[in-house]
Amino acid sequence: MAIQDLTLVQVLQNKMRWHQKRQAVLAQNIANSDTPNYRARDLAKFEVDVPDKTTRSVAVARTQAGHMSIGGGTGRHGEGSMNDSDRKTFEVRPSGNAVSLEEQISKSSENAAGYQASTAMLQKVIGLYRTALRTR
Repeated sequence: MAIQDLTLVQVLQNKMRWHQKRQAVLAQNIANSDTPNYRARDLAKFEVDVPDKTTRSVAVARTQAGHMSIGGGTGRHGEGSMNDSDRKTFEVRPSGNAVSLEEQISKSSENAAGYQASTAMLQKVIGLYRTALRTR
């Protein structure tokens, strides 16, 4: 069995490919930041389809009034949760362009960090398998 056939390695490789595709989309958004009527694009979130769904969901309980609530309530200081649908992600310029360079650069650096984390994890997994093979 080759190391590429392992499920964890395949998932990490797919995640790295997703980060590469997302980086191309974000770079296109930045390149078109002055194009009239251009709207920023993004890829859907990367999700892993786990065939064995044995995990159970656990509800978070608010045990004291001072704790922040999960999912939209107000916390101790009165701040509410901020969903992607609640916040305005861009402003449309008079030319019709709706690309925020700050937002795209932020997403790009977040994407690069995710790619580096996936790469580091893949290196660790390969290192673990090498160690396991040496001890046989």
